[in-house]
Amino acid sequence: MVSALPLVSVIVPFYQSESFITRCLGRLLTQTYQNIELILVDDGSTDRGAEIAEEFQRRHENVKILHSENHGPSAARNLGMNEATGEFVFFADADDLVPERAIETLVQYQRKNDLDLVFGDFLISRDGIIPGDTDSPHLLEKNVDSFNRQEIGNIIANYLLRPKGYSLFASVWSKLFRVSVIKENKIQFDNSVRIYEDTAFIFDYLTATSRCGYVMERTYIYFAASDTSSSLNALVKAPRSYKLIIEKAKSLSKEFDVIDEKLIANAHAQFALRTVIRIGKSAESLFDGCRAVQTIMSDPQLQRDMNHYIPYKGDSRILPELLRLELPLAVVIYIRCCK
Repeated sequence: MVSALPLVSVIVPFYQSESFITRCLGRLLTQTYQNIELILVDDGSTDRGAEIAEEFQRRHENVKILHSENHGPSAARNLGMNEATGEFVFFADADDLVPERAIETLVQYQRKNDLDLVFGDFLISRDGIIPGDTDSPHLLEKNVDSFNRQEIGNIIANYLLRPKGYSLFASVWSKLFRVSVIKENKIQFDNSVRIYEDTAFIFDYLTATSRCGYVMERTYIYFAASDTSSSLNALVKAPRSYKLIIEKAKSLSKEFDVIDEKLIANAHAQFALRTVIRIGKSAESLFDGCRAVQTIMSDPQLQRDMNHYIPYKGDSRILPELLRLELPLAVVIYIRCCK
């Protein structure tokens, strides 16, 4: 006897999204996989986004809307998870699109291989146009029915060696998570940060289970945009937020031998440099940029870990030296000149 198809809770936080939320919800409600509940979390919107979401709720019995004050996407997702009744959860952002067969693809792969986590692939749009399948490389070269523990450790180690946005760990969307693993291990998004919170969530999840696989199908379309004012302000106010990932990496080192102190030190330097570049390019004023960069470079642990930094071809050799010399003004000016 074939078991009933599992209920999937789709959690969509939204804020000031009136111009694109209809497109997102329209795609989610036309999924070929029908056994879903759609949990929309209004993160304190002041535009018509909440009104549009409420109209969807009136028209569709499987749509639920939750309202909260503006505390950011992490808090909104946590609120959504608290209300989820599905066996699995899928996360989406209101400004992106979910291909119509995405959830069906992930559920079929999960059932075939009895997985706690299914990594899907995704496409990136940088100009607002939906890209073709050949416009973005695949994350891996083939399907993986079930990673073994060593393979998971190696993939994490490669990410820490060279953190980049196009990876298995950069975001929670395009993936299917088992809700019981989340709840039994009390896994949540960290409300104190608004950068790298997705990666931290996935790292916590992987300390709880290694029963995961990868399906080489596009299960998400991400519309890349420049930093929003809210995320940038949060980053400037708390520029060391990336250290959350370093702490998670230390926890993972207890699970995977391949993740050692030198690798974590390199990751610390890599994340610090990525954050410095992001602040330098986007800070509203030179003063704000310098102050945030100074906060990063004055970290004694970072100065020690810079000794284990491994640059790649094409990486600036000047920027790490300016960081070591603790010259925030020179750092910001150099980044802005290299835009």
